[in-house]
Amino acid sequence: LGVALAASNRHAEAVSPLQKAWKLRPDPLTAKALGHVIGLEKPAKGVAWLEKALKLASNATRTALQKKPAVNATGLSTAQAASVYHDLAALKSRLPKTDIAQVVDLYRQSLALAPKRPLTQENCGLALAVAGRHDEALPHLMEAKRLGRDNSADLHSGLGAVHYAQGKLKKAVARDRK
Repeated sequence: LGVALAASNRHAEAVSPLQKAWKLRPDPLTAKALGHVIGLEKPAKGVAWLEKALKLASNATRTALQKKPAVNATGLSTAQAASVYHDLAALKSRLPKTDIAQVVDLYRQSLALAPKRPLTQENCGLALAVAGRHDEALPHLMEAKRLGRDNSADLHSGLGAVHYAQGKLKKAVARDRK
């Protein structure tokens, strides 16, 4: 129920059913869902839930690998783990004292698992641009565009800022007109 409510953008209503689910069966997916919905209003608390999801998934995988015969882990799929790293980076970027290097690292961990996520490519590029690492930012922003984020105002602003910082004024001005 909590996941369905969150999917319907009824985030505030989703918290209570997710907390009940957590009490019944604490697992990485429930922690991930709680991190997402709670993080919308309280980024620091969302970060704690997402970090818990990663820890639980890691422990579940390690336990499953040690069992003979092997048992199914109740961890996260590759796509789910990529989503957790992306959400964790996004929430950490909203904290009062943002560690931009850590945010970039989290986006890169997400991309290592799912390199074709356009929003993650865009956000990684934007974080790199904020960090002043324009040469590293440009490939991520261009990949996000190639993957379908061409309608994103943030992407075009980021590309314009990177081109400007690189001294490519004509490209920056052309980008600004889009």
